[in-house]
Amino acid sequence: MVITRVEWKTEKGFDKLVNEHWGAWIKERMGSDWKRMLDLGGGTGAISAKFASTDRLIVCMDLSEKNIQRGREMHRVVPNFYYVVGDAHNLPFKDGAFDVVHSWAALHHFPDKNRAMGEVKRTLRDGGKLLAIEPGLVNPFTAPARKFFSTTRHDAFEKPFVPSDLVKMISMFFRKVESKSFGFLTYIIPFALARLGKISKIVKPLSPHLVKLDDGLSKIFNEFAGTVAICAEK
Repeated sequence: MVITRVEWKTEKGFDKLVNEHWGAWIKERMGSDWKRMLDLGGGTGAISAKFASTDRLIVCMDLSEKNIQRGREMHRVVPNFYYVVGDAHNLPFKDGAFDVVHSWAALHHFPDKNRAMGEVKRTLRDGGKLLAIEPGLVNPFTAPARKFFSTTRHDAFEKPFVPSDLVKMISMFFRKVESKSFGFLTYIIPFALARLGKISKIVKPLSPHLVKLDDGLSKIFNEFAGTVAICAEK
């Protein structure tokens, strides 16, 4: 039997709500007492650019020159926001260069995750923080989506994490690690809403309640969450 790939499209309004919900957890733990941030595997810098200000320095680093070029065009007027093409396994920065390393769905793309974590730790100052969002490996909706729905964001090296395995790995490098699971349902809800047509307009007002339900289920089925957020302190 031949399985035809179906385009992975989602309802953008719900997607935005979910990303803001996850991002709020990260932002709260980031705090405001920092001056230098590395956005590791940051793509175009669409997320980290939101933290930019005249009294902070943010470096967005990505392996893709195409992403970096797009980012420069998108954020040319953002203050103190710089781009670097680079490899997470050999960060081109001095020891203790950053207060925060931010990484949104990038760690699972790195072939040698331990080496990358060592580099993250090296470039963070003492007391600095790694703040990351990563996809879960065994979520019942994520796993089929990765196999059967087309996307340009996946590659041969990537391997999402079981939440407890991610915490265990990061704990090898950082002294204090906090995690929170999200997204038990949020990989299927925006996909379904994008295909419900007029019915989705009836369901969309329920979105905040669905996110709350999702949080509860993700807590119960922690290892099967679609996303895990990490705050780790050096």
